[in-house]
Amino acid sequence: MGYCDIKSRSGNIKFYSQEDNQPEMTLNSTGLGIGISPTSNLHINGNAIISDQLFIGGNSGSSNLNVNGTIGYSIEMVNASKAISGNSYILVDSSTGNITLSLPEASSVTGRKYTIKKISHLNNVYVRGGGFIDNYSEISLKSDERGDFTIISYSGNWHMMNLSGNGSLIGSDNLIGWWKLDELNGTSAVDSSSFGNNGSLVGDATFSANRTEGVIDRAFMLDGNSGNYLSAASDTSLDDWNRFTVTVWVKPLGDSEGAYSAILGTGLSGVNSFGIYTNKSPSNFVIRIGGSLNISGSLTIGEWNHIACT
Repeated sequence: MGYCDIKSRSGNIKFYSQEDNQPEMTLNSTGLGIGISPTSNLHINGNAIISDQLFIGGNSGSSNLNVNGTIGYSIEMVNASKAISGNSYILVDSSTGNITLSLPEASSVTGRKYTIKKISHLNNVYVRGGGFIDNYSEISLKSDERGDFTIISYSGNWHMMNLSGNGSLIGSDNLIGWWKLDELNGTSAVDSSSFGNNGSLVGDATFSANRTEGVIDRAFMLDGNSGNYLSAASDTSLDDWNRFTVTVWVKPLGDSEGAYSAILGTGLSGVNSFGIYTNKSPSNFVIRIGGSLNISGSLTIGEWNHIACT
């Protein structure tokens, strides 16, 4: 076994493995730098593989990575839609509008972990792309709360570690409208899809006065007055009724006063019209398509009924 003592007159000992006059490693009084001139005891610019244990701040521990002290993270602040970078912690300021964040492909960043926090109660934050997220296509952090979640990539998809606040997993990338109707106050109904087709209450009904317990969280109750209803935004994403699926939860409290009392729809007539109505009695509810095709069914008074039309 041999030894070699090396001394430097310049204060730097540089190690070269290529004939490009660029040192791959530098040792000086500050520390050891790999791929960079060091600014700390150990400074690595690039990837590092540790096959055994690494101790930081001490020499105790039984894990591959043992940290005795604190850890600092690079935190990214986002206030507009963008593709997510390599930062693990992301704070999203949605105070000026809805924001969509695009994930990298999970298959190319296996083991990567993101924690995303919505710091404004205004507007919505959508996170999508890069593969499925627990078999869903999108995560949404809704208005009125400051939710957060953590995901990790594995086997070509993203997997949810935790979800807090009023965050939701959206099950389809072609969802164009999802009105949960669980607002606490005001007259605006948030569309939880990424299209932002928010609705407005017409008449004297409000969410604070007309809210009730729903199947999931809260629901909105109407008294049958034709002057009170929810009108969704007029958007081209809602125009194509040739191929669609509509679902709704409804709990009738009694017979309707007249023919075709609307539950949900675009109107009674017209080629592209669609509607779900009760016809005087819940035993005669009707799905009407294109102003002519009627599909009948029944509802149970006093219970929640789920209607789906494809």
